[in-house]
Amino acid sequence: LDALVRSTGGANDGLGVRVVLAALCGGGDAGVRRPLAIVLCVMLFQQFSGINAVIFYSGPLLASAGMANGDLGGVLVMTVQVLATGLALVLMDRLGRRPLLAGSLCGMAAAAALLALHFLLEPPPFVALVALFLYIAAFSLGLGPVPWLLMPELLPTRARGAAAALATVLNWSCSFLVTETFAGLVARIGAAGAFFGFALVCAVGAAFVAAAVPETKGLRLDEVEALFRAGTAAAAPCSSRDE
Repeated sequence: LDALVRSTGGANDGLGVRVVLAALCGGGDAGVRRPLAIVLCVMLFQQFSGINAVIFYSGPLLASAGMANGDLGGVLVMTVQVLATGLALVLMDRLGRRPLLAGSLCGMAAAAALLALHFLLEPPPFVALVALFLYIAAFSLGLGPVPWLLMPELLPTRARGAAAALATVLNWSCSFLVTETFAGLVARIGAAGAFFGFALVCAVGAAFVAAAVPETKGLRLDEVEALFRAGTAAAAPCSSRDE
């Protein structure tokens, strides 16, 4: 991680990875601990929501749900992802990061639960397709893009290089873990159990966002840092420029 930070020039003017890790564990710079913890938790929720498992296995999932052409269903699901991501670019500065993130997690929880019920009750195949559309659209509107925007907005300047490197490594490590273990998880507890688990993760994530993630829309970076110093970040209002 230190080599990654040095290669981008982040170690020249800011804190190193060891110092950032020490702050996260309760020592060192207290002003780094809370924003970094929030960023890391949001990255964990992004991956353990099951998004990569759904994307990589969308074709087989639809085929196992009874759809005749699972590959075509997968293409349609990815088309929804592209369109919803484009819409998210417009909505992030209009609605704010926090509402999109919380709404995204709630929508994903509902869609994942619907997928789980589909595998339990075996209704017509179009139910699985609709649930996958809802799941991908909800992810693409919030949980997909927003964490990557929140990362530079929440992390203090002095720790941004090292903390962002740590968050990125965590994100992709969890992506690998979920993707590699999904097939085995389904074999052990069934597709319904796996999707109920993803729904639970998304519901917990929505509660976390409501309790801990500040709204950064319209705030300068120094204003975001001031919110954490004041201990009011969880209920951060937008600046008067957007009122």
